[in-house]
Amino acid sequence: MFRAAGRVRASGVWDGGLWKTTDGGKSWKMLDFPGDFDGDGPSALCGEIIAFDPEKPATVFVGCETKGLFRSDDGGATWAKLGIDSERITAVVVNGWCRGDNGMSLLHAVTCPDALLPLLGRGRPALETSVRTSHDYVSRDGGKSLRPTCEWPELGYLNIAFDKGSWAEPSYATTHGYCQSLQERKMFLSPGIKDMESFRPFTALASAGHGDTRCGRALLQALDPVRPGRLSRSDHFGFRWEWVTTAGDVPPGGFIAIAGEWVQGERWWLLATDGLYRTNDAGKTLVRVMGASLDAGFPVNN
Repeated sequence: MFRAAGRVRASGVWDGGLWKTTDGGKSWKMLDFPGDFDGDGPSALCGEIIAFDPEKPATVFVGCETKGLFRSDDGGATWAKLGIDSERITAVVVNGWCRGDNGMSLLHAVTCPDALLPLLGRGRPALETSVRTSHDYVSRDGGKSLRPTCEWPELGYLNIAFDKGSWAEPSYATTHGYCQSLQERKMFLSPGIKDMESFRPFTALASAGHGDTRCGRALLQALDPVRPGRLSRSDHFGFRWEWVTTAGDVPPGGFIAIAGEWVQGERWWLLATDGLYRTNDAGKTLVRVMGASLDAGFPVNN
């Protein structure tokens, strides 16, 4: 397990770095990683990105605040820089259903300019970037080559998800609502916008399978929802959405991030500002499994 532990404390002490545990979190070791994280302000919601290749667990991709995209093929012992300099990477997603060229990782990495991050309601980022346009970079060879698609100066990408039925049409959570792409060339607002929160910022977006159906299931929620107890769910990956009113432990605000198991789309983990939640019935009932504390430390073993 990896943890991007960047945070600038009030005293100005740098408490950043990429850490790894091999004993379930009992002890942590700081890796020799050349990237940067700040963990403060809006970056706590959509920064410090870690993604794994589902078929190759030792292959790790890390997106940074300003220093680009990195890859490790040995579980974090060594790192290779892939590019995307001077841009804020807000999400990296490896396709779990489709492989790229010669069986390599098929992935997207998205960015957001600094000027749009205050829309998240947490001020400006501590580390600054210079690029003013949002990009979606796609790679079919594990990040060795990165091709920009769907560039936008008007909105910022905050998350991305694949459908199991089409690798070329991912969906995006953005600073201005939920969007879908068409063959990696054009982007449009979801036709089911009435079942969402209009043009509010989204960071919580994730996809999973849905049994034997062709399309997968997706969950989505705005950062500042009209009703915190509701989730948007699509059992046709974005083409038809419905409201799911949750029961059980309901967080007071919106979710920051969501992750689901690959096959059935019933079991999900949901991260809110007050802790970590889980659901075993695709969002109908929630259980809070861990609280959140900004001052909580963790055991260190160098």
